[in-house]
Amino acid sequence: MGNQLEILEAEALKLTAGERAACARLLLATPDEDTATEKACARAAPSITFAANRSC
Repeated sequence: MGNQLEILEAEALKLTAGERAACARLLLATPDEDTATEKACARAAPSITFAANRSC
């Protein structure tokens, strides 16, 4: 599963800051019973936020 997250992060970083922010909002707004997914999103969110802020 870690490899899939690395691929997802690499692809997400190819998006514009606005696209990453929109994607993050969609992911965070999606109810999900899978705690593993929630934990993965929580770990990825700071990286996405940092990357979005870095490009501003």
